[in-house]
Amino acid sequence: MYEPKTYVLIIVLLAGLGVSYLGFQDLLWLGTAWLSSKAADQWWLNTYTVIAAKDSFLYLGVISLWLGGIFAGMSAVLILTKFSKMSLVPFFAAIVFTGLGFNTLDWMLAGSYSLGSFPLWPFNLSFKLESWNWYIFLGVVPSFLGGLFICMVLTYAALKTLGKI
Repeated sequence: MYEPKTYVLIIVLLAGLGVSYLGFQDLLWLGTAWLSSKAADQWWLNTYTVIAAKDSFLYLGVISLWLGGIFAGMSAVLILTKFSKMSLVPFFAAIVFTGLGFNTLDWMLAGSYSLGSFPLWPFNLSFKLESWNWYIFLGVVPSFLGGLFICMVLTYAALKTLGKI
């Protein structure tokens, strides 16, 4: 089995922290309306359950998506070591949390507003920035990958410390 060097683990952990920060900052910026002016709005989870829009955005969207990456990282390390049967629980948890986070963010951000055109004055260009692409590539993907990288390193370190690998 491949034994990564300590500096590789540190680089992956720092990369995970960096992309998590990027994803969180971007999602919080995009969800400013849900955290300020629409924070007290009712967000219906189903016919009977209602929570505040701010709580839905933060807990069911942003944090749930990041937890999906966390569970995916745990599952990946367990699959690559001799604990493949134990990887089923975090694998299915990763599917559930990632799906919940993406679906919530999709409903709350995709149709809420358009970012409009931004003139890039140094280059004399003008382009339309589509909010869907923005939150996918600078919010959803970095948040998920950040959780994935962080938990891969922590799970590997925990198994190594316990002497299981």
